[in-house]
Amino acid sequence: MNDRHTDEQVGDRGRGVRASFVITGALLPVVTIPLWRRLRRLDTPTVAPRRSELLRGDPIFAPLPEAVIEQLASSLEPVALAAGQVLFHEGDAGDRYYLIDAGSVRIEPPGEAPVELGPGAGFGEIALMRDVPRTATALAETATTLLALRGDEFVAAVTGHAPSAAVADAVIAGRLLSLRPALASL
Repeated sequence: MNDRHTDEQVGDRGRGVRASFVITGALLPVVTIPLWRRLRRLDTPTVAPRRSELLRGDPIFAPLPEAVIEQLASSLEPVALAAGQVLFHEGDAGDRYYLIDAGSVRIEPPGEAPVELGPGAGFGEIALMRDVPRTATALAETATTLLALRGDEFVAAVTGHAPSAAVADAVIAGRLLSLRPALASL
C-alpha cells in the first residue's frame, strides 16, 4: 500500500511539473512581446559611439578587446578648454590621459618646437606609464573638447593587455625620441 501511495504522489508531482512548464511556456511570450523594445535596448551600446570610436582610433587602445573599450568609453570625462587655456604644465603630476574630441591642443616641450594635435589624437601617456612628471606643457590652441581617462584606469587597461602595452611603449619611445633623444631612455 505504501508503494502504491508513493507512485501516485510521484505521478502527481510529474504532472505538476509538466503543468508548470506548460503555463510558463504559454505566459512567456505574452510577457515578452510587450517588453520586446525594452529588451532590445539592452543589446545596444550604452555609451556614445563617438567615445568608442575615439578610443579605437588611438593606437594605444586599438588592440584592446571591445568589452574593455566600452568600459573605458563609459569612464571618459569631458573637459572643455577655451582657446589659449593651459591644461597642464611641464613638471606637473600626471593624473589623466586625454583624447581630443574637437579642437586642437599644442604640446610645448621645453627647448623644442611645439607640436599641434587635432581631433582623435591622444596624449598624456608618458607621465602615466613612466610615473614621471609631465614632460611638456599642453594648452588649447582653439576652443577644445577633450575626453579624459583617469590615470589608474588608463594604466590598468593598457598594462593589463600585452599588445596594448607594447604599442604604448612604442608610442612613448617615439615621442620621447622626437622631443629629446636623451629622454628616450626613460
